[in-house]
Amino acid sequence: NQMMEPVIRSIESTTNEAKNQADERKKKYADPIEWKKIRELNERLGNLLCQHEQLTNESQALDKRHEQLQQDVVKAKEKIRAQADAHQVILQHLNAEEQAARQKLLDVLDEEQREQEELSHLITACDALEARYQEISPSKPGTCVNDARSNQQG
Repeated sequence: NQMMEPVIRSIESTTNEAKNQADERKKKYADPIEWKKIRELNERLGNLLCQHEQLTNESQALDKRHEQLQQDVVKAKEKIRAQADAHQVILQHLNAEEQAARQKLLDVLDEEQREQEELSHLITACDALEARYQEISPSKPGTCVNDARSNQQG
């Protein structure tokens, strides 16, 4: 019996210690203030979990919106490129038309200058003929030069 006594005392001591700890835990958790704190913490935890879920959903919605906006930007860039290409074609066409119109104007101006030069030669010839006519018939003034000069001015 004496050999078992230290073992029994050790078991009793451990048991008493465990009972004391259990009693303290009971007191602590039986305390209404502690239970109130636990309920408040659980409620806050529940609210935080709800907020987390809500923020996660909002984040996913924002991710989808961001992706949609990126797709819209890509489409807008493609549309702008297509419009720029179309405008470039129109601009090239207008430049070609302008160049053709300029060339036509230059051709008309060249033709007008040739006609002016021809008219000038005709006036000179007419002056010479009129002078010759005046030599032959001084009593009748000619109208050839006056008619040619009126045409040149008009």
